[in-house]
Amino acid sequence: MSVSLPTPAPKFTPRGFSLGGLAPPSLLISPVSLYVARTVLAMLLALYAAFLLQLPSPSSAAITVMIVANPARGAIISKAVWRIFGTVVGAVVSVILIGCFPQSSMLFLAFYALWLGFCVFLSNMFRHFRGYAAVLAGYTVAIIAFGTLDNPTNVIILALSRVAVVVLGVIVSAVVTMVFQPGLTSEAVLVRGMAAVRGVAHLISEHAIGMDETDFQSQRSALAASIEQLDETVEFAGAESFDVSVHAPSLRRGFAALYAALVTIAPTGVSLSRLDTESGPASPVTALAERAHGLLRRIADTQATDPQTLADLQTDMRALLIEIARLVEQQTDATRVARLARLEQGVKNLLDCVGVLASWRAGEPPLLSQRQPPSFRDYAVAWRNALRAMIACMLAGIFWYVTAWSVGAFLPLFVGVIAALLSGAPSAAAASVQFAKGVIISVFVAFIVGYLILPHVTAFVLLALIIAPILAAGVYASTKPAYALVAFGFVVFFITQINLTNQMTYNIAAFLNTAAVVVFASGIGALCFRVLLPPDPARDARGLIRDIRRAVQGLARGAHPEYAADLLGWQVRVNQRIQRLFLRLQYNPAIRARAIGDCGALLIIAQEILHIRQAIAMLHLTADEAAQSHELLTRLTRLDHASLVEESALQACAALSAAGEPSPAHLRLAARFRTIAALMPQAQNLFALETRAGVTV
Repeated sequence: MSVSLPTPAPKFTPRGFSLGGLAPPSLLISPVSLYVARTVLAMLLALYAAFLLQLPSPSSAAITVMIVANPARGAIISKAVWRIFGTVVGAVVSVILIGCFPQSSMLFLAFYALWLGFCVFLSNMFRHFRGYAAVLAGYTVAIIAFGTLDNPTNVIILALSRVAVVVLGVIVSAVVTMVFQPGLTSEAVLVRGMAAVRGVAHLISEHAIGMDETDFQSQRSALAASIEQLDETVEFAGAESFDVSVHAPSLRRGFAALYAALVTIAPTGVSLSRLDTESGPASPVTALAERAHGLLRRIADTQATDPQTLADLQTDMRALLIEIARLVEQQTDATRVARLARLEQGVKNLLDCVGVLASWRAGEPPLLSQRQPPSFRDYAVAWRNALRAMIACMLAGIFWYVTAWSVGAFLPLFVGVIAALLSGAPSAAAASVQFAKGVIISVFVAFIVGYLILPHVTAFVLLALIIAPILAAGVYASTKPAYALVAFGFVVFFITQINLTNQMTYNIAAFLNTAAVVVFASGIGALCFRVLLPPDPARDARGLIRDIRRAVQGLARGAHPEYAADLLGWQVRVNQRIQRLFLRLQYNPAIRARAIGDCGALLIIAQEILHIRQAIAMLHLTADEAAQSHELLTRLTRLDHASLVEESALQACAALSAAGEPSPAHLRLAARFRTIAALMPQAQNLFALETRAGVTV
């Protein structure tokens, strides 16, 4: 899985503050400014505590605060825990490696490169801050061990010092967070979940009555991003709320159903529109369509989240589903049945999500499965990132060994950190350049502060007054997505290069030597993403589409019987693939917007094939009919041959509809085949990207 970068760019909605209307809205008291103030305060307190405790590297405590900084309190708690874990693992491994190779720098370097590559691979297997802990365990070895190559007997002392300074930074950050930062309560998670439900209901209704396609795609993309963030919201809220952590698997399944409703909005809206317009004014189908419109608008307008309101919504949605099922029994046209079925599935997806939230809000046990759905793992990308980090680290170490640069040991450290941390970024090549810009800026600012100002400072208060505005500017810039990595590189390396200690020493030659290594390493780090197994978003997108197709084929073939009973658990994993696909396609908005609808068509096809398989299994078939059904199901799962699937679905629909008076069960089966045939060309648009070499993303 992707690695969460140390300083994610938080998204805020600033609310101004005014004094009795006499002052305009001020940014001085806003979520952004409060976040900046908390972070800078924690950094200064951690630095002061490290000075007070006489720790060898006080700056690392402030750097730790910057790394774990996040506008969500649960995120800080989660990242702090995993940062300590990664640091401890890295410290243990550094002692082991130095103990095994005390006099052989090259052997140590080789095994460190292997260890770093292994950690980068693991980081791609985990989600959220677990992945960051794996990366941290990798490069912590270099932070500790490269300082002891000349004197290996100090490795245990340095390892303990490193753990101590990181734990100090984490503790200070946690205390400041608990005191000054509000938590993400269960109510906040519920409100965000219902806001997403309202957005989906609103968009289905608007699409059904007619909506500009450009506006529809824009709103759908924005809504997709907000629903994707719900998984992170649940993760972070669960770190500080036992109630959320208990319901987390159920919530993820509910949000998976909501995501399915989102990506299938277009077919659902079209079906609702045609049910409304193609029947007579007094038709029961028209009355049903009007009732569905009213319910969707009611959901979209519902602001309350109390148990009674959510229970009433559930009751009305269930009643609508019963009415749809009753009307299906009365139909004689497979096309109309298909439209009713599509509307039924859209409402059911919303009900699955609202049901989970209502059960949670009422204090009931988790509504859906309590088993955590397994995460999707992209092994190809993980191996490529691991090999790149390993090779880059080894080449930097060889350069240091050959040139005998006095401070060259920093090269494999810095290059390894850059290659490891940035490998999980959506556009790693661009991210490495941004990071390098921040490092270069930090050199100039650190020189001015460290050699023109700090020599005249003798008290911590003056030191804090001097560096606080600089840190605040960097932290503020980190809240802007366009400058987040520049700001992170700047703040971390600014603190590193001014090299604050209890007894300051000033050596311009040493500073310039170290600065040259830092700049050189950042340049190599940026270059390695263009030369060493460079990331290719188009290739990654094609691989993800192939994985999505195979996942759908596996479900349709019955290869994963456990997911037939837990379809939403399967949907969670597929959503992770789809979300990563959209991330890879973000630099081609046109293809990305179209892919959302294409993925929705593919999910509907998967559901229909699964329903067809279940329906056929319940029929009493002769041996010949069973053989024909098996052949038909086999052809339906050949999604890489879209024309064969479409043709087979149309033939099956025609055969079922041709009977004198088909039963409702046979008519519904015919409707499912018709749906597959109608959506297969749209799914084929997605499959075309799987083999199209010229996709530009």
